[in-house]
Amino acid sequence: MQLIFKLLFFSFIVNTALGQQQPAQPSKSWSYYTGDMFLTLCDNDPNTCSHYITGLIDGLKTVDRWNNTCSYFSIPQPVTNSVLYEIITKTLEQAPKDGASDSRKFSASSLTIRILSKEFPCP
Repeated sequence: MQLIFKLLFFSFIVNTALGQQQPAQPSKSWSYYTGDMFLTLCDNDPNTCSHYITGLIDGLKTVDRWNNTCSYFSIPQPVTNSVLYEIITKTLEQAPKDGASDSRKFSASSLTIRILSKEFPCP
């Protein structure tokens, strides 16, 4: 039951961060932002992009605090949201866009978590 509550809370945080925005190419099944779609969003609406990042981080850190653990990343205190935005968008921009190594086709949330995990690993 506690796990279900945590997942619902995390989903609420991420959806709240997205506001009323819809994916650029919604499908009939589960929709999510790909890395490419996320970069387009960041270019067109940096505030929404920044809120998405903040909501994702907030949700994951909340679950970590509940479990008294570090699951994915540990962002040091002086790092600002604008720095996180720059790290994530620049890393995605530099990622290969075509071929077998096209990481931008994956979900924006998983790519964001992966980038932050590499940049700020858990102790």
